[in-house]
Amino acid sequence: MRPERNPTEARQGKPVGHMRYVLPISLGLAVIALLLVYFGVIA
Repeated sequence: MRPERNPTEARQGKPVGHMRYVLPISLGLAVIALLLVYFGVIA
């Protein structure tokens, strides 16, 4: 029989906080870039 693990022990990675900002920042920059292209600021 396998030993029971709580959610913290079962988690495979380390809890680092900086990765949660990567998606929103990159998505925001992509939207800004597309808006600049759409309005002709950069070609």
